[in-house]
Amino acid sequence: MEHAISILAVCVALAACKPASEGEGAQPAVDTAPTAPAAETPLPPAEAPAPGPGFDKTLELQGIGFHIQGGDGRVTVTPTGLEASNEPMTRDVDGQVMDAELADLDADGSPEVYVFVAPASEGGPAGLVAFAANKRKSLSDIYLAPLAEDPEAADGYKGGDDIAVVENRLIRRFPLVGEDGQPTGKTRQVVYRLTPGEAGWVLEKERVSEF
Repeated sequence: MEHAISILAVCVALAACKPASEGEGAQPAVDTAPTAPAAETPLPPAEAPAPGPGFDKTLELQGIGFHIQGGDGRVTVTPTGLEASNEPMTRDVDGQVMDAELADLDADGSPEVYVFVAPASEGGPAGLVAFAANKRKSLSDIYLAPLAEDPEAADGYKGGDDIAVVENRLIRRFPLVGEDGQPTGKTRQVVYRLTPGEAGWVLEKERVSEF
């Protein structure tokens, strides 16, 4: 009897030492490792502002090309097809480039480019940037004197002028204003012809008329 009781005690002790089976009262493991913060989604790069409006035009005459670009107070003319130099020519302007035109006013077989600039302020004079292809070799400036330097042509001028190429001449037209500051209803026209100068080319006044 004592022997049986001893065996029973041993069995009870062994059962008490046996670990609990999986799923029987066992607590789930808890991950105590620190959680890494979620990665931030990068913002898309800011788009560069679209470039402001500018003038861009390509023209060709007599086998010579001209790429005219205007903006930010400048005009750049890049020629192609010249024999000696096709370097870009850049000039500052006070106003916005409105148009460009090619011509051969002196009929020498070498074209000119005329870039027309609107005045920066109301009542200001229209501007002109022009270059001539010297014997199809390189570009040089064409000079147009300010209207204010010609008292005969400037009398009654208060802005509003328009410059254009008409046939083989450059024409400037503007409305006339009387001494009282009121429009007279008349228009003055100044005609210029292209002539060679000492250091380039000059648009020389040929005649003045009114209508």
